[in-house]
Amino acid sequence: MASPIVGVLVINSIWLGFTAYRKIAKRNGSVAQKIYLAGSVSGFFNSFVACPMELDQIAESSCQLWIPIIRRTCGLYSTNIPTQHAGIAGFYRAMHCTMWRETPSYGVYFASYELLCRKLVPAGTPTNVPTPALLVAGGLAGVVAWLVTYPFDVVKTGLQSVQQDFNPQYRGMADCFVKTYRREGIRVFFSGMSATAIRGFPTNAATFYTVVWVRNHMHNSAPTSKGCDV
Repeated sequence: MASPIVGVLVINSIWLGFTAYRKIAKRNGSVAQKIYLAGSVSGFFNSFVACPMELDQIAESSCQLWIPIIRRTCGLYSTNIPTQHAGIAGFYRAMHCTMWRETPSYGVYFASYELLCRKLVPAGTPTNVPTPALLVAGGLAGVVAWLVTYPFDVVKTGLQSVQQDFNPQYRGMADCFVKTYRREGIRVFFSGMSATAIRGFPTNAATFYTVVWVRNHMHNSAPTSKGCDV
C-alpha cells in the first residue's frame, strides 16, 4: 500500500508543479525557455520527495553488505539511523545535491521533449495518435535529462551511503566530487549511465506519450503538432 501512495506523491509533485508554473508562458521569452523554467520549478519541489525516498532505497540495498549491527536495523534504517543524530533533517541528507540534480534535470527533460517533438513529429500530425516519432521524442528527452545531471546522482549516492553514518568520508558535495575524481577519475561520474539510458528510454517514451494521449482524449480533441502539449 505504501508504494502506490508514494508513487502518487512523486507524480503529483512533478506534474502539478510543472502544470501550475506554465502560467509563466504569459511572459516574454521563447517557449523552450518557459518550459525549461517550469520544469525546473517542478524538479525543485520533487527534490523534497525524492531525497528521503532514495536515502531509504540506498540504505536498504546497503544493509546486506555491511556489519551485523546494520543488518539488525536494516528494516528500520530510514526511521532510525538517519534521525538519531540529526532528527527530521536526517531524512534530507544530501538534499542540496538532490536539488542540483532534480532542478535542472526536469527543466531539460520537458524542454528537450518540446524541442524534439518539433523536430521529429511531422507538422499536421495529431499528437494523440501513436507514432514512433512521439515515442522517440519522449525516450530521448529522458536520456538527455539523465546525461546532463548524472554526475550529481553519483555524488548524491556517495553522500547518502551507509558508510557516511559509521565512517564519514566526505564533508559535503564539493568534497565528494573532488575525492571521487581523485580516486576513480572522470569516468566514474558516468558509471552505469548506459544501463540507466537503456532502462529510461522506454519508460520515458511511454510516460510522455500516455500523458499526451490521455490529456487529448479527455479534452475530446486531436491537436496538431506545433510542439507537443504536455
